[in-house]
Amino acid sequence: MQLLTYVLILIFPVVAMAEETTVQTIPAGDDQIEVLIQGKPAPFTGQLFSQDTALRWANWLTQYKLRLVQDVEYEKKICAAELNFKETVTFAEAERNKTINDDLRARILRLEGYNAKLNEKINNPSFFRSTEFGLILGVVGSSAVAVAIAIATK
Repeated sequence: MQLLTYVLILIFPVVAMAEETTVQTIPAGDDQIEVLIQGKPAPFTGQLFSQDTALRWANWLTQYKLRLVQDVEYEKKICAAELNFKETVTFAEAERNKTINDDLRARILRLEGYNAKLNEKINNPSFFRSTEFGLILGVVGSSAVAVAIAIATK
């Protein structure tokens, strides 16, 4: 039985290197676990496993140790892919953000220039749009009309 155990332990690392490793029940069968109490014909208090059950559990432990390495590597690859994806998305968002910011800055500069022109027109109107020009034009026009009426009535 010990020879079989050594052979199985040597075989399972090769099986564990396969692409997809599944944990197998070797040898197949139901587990037989007997509880022993000190004072009965056993040297200690504990559990007694049949040879097949002990071999099966030893094989499970070996397979799970090998599977752990594969699962950790698989999860590392998944994490690396997710990190790569997030970095790609972050880079794309940064590029998009830069484009939007550049466009908004250009618009703000155009609007500030337009606003400055409008403020210039409000603060420094042309002579023809000033109040003084309107008053002078009104007085001169009224005087011209009055003189024209006076001449026409003579």
